[in-house]
Amino acid sequence: SYFNEKALLCVATLIGCGIAVVAFWRRLLRAWRAVKERIIPQPDKCQGAADWARWSSCSATCGGGVRTRHRRALQDAGSNCTLPPGVEPMQHRPCHGGVVICPEDRCEVSSWHGWDGCGDSSACGEGIVATRYRDVSRPPGPRG
Repeated sequence: SYFNEKALLCVATLIGCGIAVVAFWRRLLRAWRAVKERIIPQPDKCQGAADWARWSSCSATCGGGVRTRHRRALQDAGSNCTLPPGVEPMQHRPCHGGVVICPEDRCEVSSWHGWDGCGDSSACGEGIVATRYRDVSRPPGPRG
């Protein structure tokens, strides 16, 4: 009968829609799991801290500079791990120690002037001090 055919068609449509809805939710759940693994750290995939990278070159060629090095979290591919609490990600250390003075910070001085008093240091008698000096032609800069 016509009524039974319509009812059967309606039930088949509902079943088909139900299957499509279930398939949709399964795809959505798989996509969420994939996103969640990338965003949320997975403790079983995080393995602590990696070794330190090499020290960088000095940040300055003269004066005081800084070298840095870093380390990352050890992790399986595709994980989003962070370093464990209390583990520092970066270290800094001074380089050149402020010993190497930049050329623009060095003072410039004249040549030595002659000896005062005795002519030269070998002509002075015992206990007599001869002195000589030179002039500062350019004072040191702020870091010199």
